[in-house]
Amino acid sequence: MSEQELKSSNNIVNVIVVIDTDALIEAFENKNPSQDAGSPTGIGHQYAYMVVTSEQVIGGSGTADLNFKANVGDVIRWTGTSESANFDAGVLIYGLPQFGSGTQVFSNPTFKMYTRSSMMPAQNTVFPVTFTNQTYWFIQADITNTGTENYCIQFGLYYRPNGGDQKLLGYFYWDPTITVGN
Repeated sequence: MSEQELKSSNNIVNVIVVIDTDALIEAFENKNPSQDAGSPTGIGHQYAYMVVTSEQVIGGSGTADLNFKANVGDVIRWTGTSESANFDAGVLIYGLPQFGSGTQVFSNPTFKMYTRSSMMPAQNTVFPVTFTNQTYWFIQADITNTGTENYCIQFGLYYRPNGGDQKLLGYFYWDPTITVGN
């Protein structure tokens, strides 16, 4: 764990959330997970992995129990993906409600989607790369208070049960932590 302070008093912190969709589908496909985004099904922490840059980690990097630090004024962006980079099964983070009691450290989250020119490898080889418009999305919140907040990450899991188009398997959540200093 690094004791290094963050470089600026205002940063964008990107939290990459990877869901083990193969294991989650196997565990829940025949168990009727919630189809209601307002009442997602709770999952064990063995299905999720989160990372931020090393200077932001307090503990739990690469686990569902990531605890990271941020400063008041920072913007936190959570991006969800599957182990197939959303190619087979797809993950969409849609909510970040507070879990239990304690300090609320971030604002109401908003969903953002942007299209920008980004590199794309060439067909059947890597080079030369081309640049094409690609769409990126994430949910973000502003850090507005100091303290430690337990919150939930709510996400929809879309899968291809018959190899064709994706369809909703269900809505799920689990509960990590964020710690905010001045």
